[in-house]
Amino acid sequence: MIDPPDSDPRSASWFGRPPAYVLAAVVGAFVLLLVGTLALRSWGLAGVAQDLEAAQQDVVERAFEQIESDWASLQLELIEEARRLASEPDVWGGLAGYDERSDETSVARLLRFFAMYGEAENGAIELYGTDGALLAWKGHSLQLDRLPARAVELEGFDLTMVDEAGQRRALVLWWPVHDAGRPIGVLRVSRLVAARMPVENQYLRSFDQSDTWRRLTRLPVEVRYDAVWPDVANQPHWHMRPLLDARGQEMGRIYLEAPGPEALVEATRQRYADLLAIWVSALLILVLTVCWRWARGVGMGRLVVFLATLWGARMALLALEVPGRWQRGKAPFAALFDPSHFASDYGFGLMQSMGDLFTTALFVALTGAALWFAADRPTVPPARGGTLAMLASFGGLLVALMLITHVQGQVIRHAVLDSTLDYLARTGLLPDRLVLFVFCALVVLSLGIAAIGVALARLAFGRLSASRPLS
Repeated sequence: MIDPPDSDPRSASWFGRPPAYVLAAVVGAFVLLLVGTLALRSWGLAGVAQDLEAAQQDVVERAFEQIESDWASLQLELIEEARRLASEPDVWGGLAGYDERSDETSVARLLRFFAMYGEAENGAIELYGTDGALLAWKGHSLQLDRLPARAVELEGFDLTMVDEAGQRRALVLWWPVHDAGRPIGVLRVSRLVAARMPVENQYLRSFDQSDTWRRLTRLPVEVRYDAVWPDVANQPHWHMRPLLDARGQEMGRIYLEAPGPEALVEATRQRYADLLAIWVSALLILVLTVCWRWARGVGMGRLVVFLATLWGARMALLALEVPGRWQRGKAPFAALFDPSHFASDYGFGLMQSMGDLFTTALFVALTGAALWFAADRPTVPPARGGTLAMLASFGGLLVALMLITHVQGQVIRHAVLDSTLDYLARTGLLPDRLVLFVFCALVVLSLGIAAIGVALARLAFGRLSASRPLS
């Protein structure tokens, strides 16, 4: 006998299903947000059409602010790393010992510390004594822009740009280390901002900080660190701003091209579309939550409705390009939605990127959890019809298990074939981060499919065990 739904009066309160007026208020709030965002989009598009020049200037100013903020963060990272290293007992203790006695024990202490230290990506650290001798280092090597013995005499830090014949360019910070007011050495912390590789492969890739800023601002960007003026400097719609260091000294120049009318309208529409996607995604989460509260432990019909709603929400997120639309050009998650690494048309786009594969795996896991919950609280009516019903139940179970196993195999196959990742390469204890992310997505997917298979088997056998022969 199937138990009736819980009639506890708390089921109409916050302990169970929320009251209808609360749901109506929340849905009404989302509707107002959607309507308000649409109204703001219309107002914003009208403003762009009325004053194109002011809108272009506003976009350029925001882009310059983004670049300047990223440049300031890069410098701050160097300063914080140098300050942290200078305060390490192994660093200043080793420097002090070398400065006083020039013994090898102090140098060995420094080398052990640097061997265990994890430098930043594209970063390097060098440590010099007061005599200019290189005592320890970690990371790439750069040509010297000044004598280390002179850098020890600096009263404060100094930032410079080192250019190696156009092949590599790095932001360099000199940081003197003192002990009781006495200079005992100097740190040289650097970060590559551009590198041109003669050969490119999985491990060697050319890069430029300006490429990061192009993705960040979604605008054409040119950066010059020397006295040469680029061709775009005299072209219309290009704007220039000096690139300053932490002390206000000019280190280069940034050139930005203002977007044209069509690009400006599209950017404005895209900005409001991103905001609309947030409200729609939140509304989908609310709908799924209410639908689950309505469906759980009542009957298989309602569970089927919930599962249909769940996958309808997944397809809606796919159509909205959520969450990939919020990660364009932004580290560290932009690569997860980059089709150059992973792209597959299998499953109607459900795995068109690594991020979408992981999102789909989460929905499969939610499906398995819902079916497992239903198997723990069986509401399936017992089978009627004797042997024929038993055979039909077994046949349906076998077909379902074969189908989900086939789907799992196809997903794994396409994850390998439709990817540029090298799954067999090993450069350390763990594989590459993107490869590890795909592995995690496949593990979540496999666990979800396993949960679905076990839950379906429990439901089928539970239905057969509860069956009664016809009289």
